[in-house]
Amino acid sequence: MLVFKKKLISKQYTEGLEWMYKVDGEWKEYIGPMVKYGKDYFIGEELTQDVFLNKKLDQFQEEPSLNEYDELKPQYTKDFKEPEIFIYTLRDKDVEAGKYKRFFCYATHLNEVKQISADTFKYLKKDSTPYHKFYKFVELELGLSNSDYDRNASTINAGTEIIPDLKQYVSADDYLYEPLRSNVEQPYIPKIDLP
Repeated sequence: MLVFKKKLISKQYTEGLEWMYKVDGEWKEYIGPMVKYGKDYFIGEELTQDVFLNKKLDQFQEEPSLNEYDELKPQYTKDFKEPEIFIYTLRDKDVEAGKYKRFFCYATHLNEVKQISADTFKYLKKDSTPYHKFYKFVELELGLSNSDYDRNASTINAGTEIIPDLKQYVSADDYLYEPLRSNVEQPYIPKIDLP
């Protein structure tokens, strides 16, 4: 059980454009009462263990607007390479290593998720033009063994914190040696007694 020092607790109120919180993988602006403890802020009027562990507030940040994207387009169109869809195929070196990497990006201005190549992922990470701020991206390292299923699932869940719709594009049992999702019954092969 957590014990809080009362002298570090102060009650405050926010009227907007100051704080945000995460609900179901999406950031939402917070307006209402809040509790400050040390340097951190939390939702609510009282500081409890549940509030402390689950209801921390973060500084408010607006998503880049479409108008901003359209204004930048003519100026940076020559310098920015729009990410292209990449179809991943398992390579021999991935099979030997027992793991592989997949990369995804989410274009906030288009509301679109794409699987991208490793080179495109590196390019987007550079943040070399103002266009880059319209993209969120995820790198997933996934295993190939059936025993990697739980680790793959938790890796994908962590990725959904950045790209909420990620599970529509990748599954924990993709490329496993014996895919768990194939619940197909094996055909009956009669036993033949040889004389």
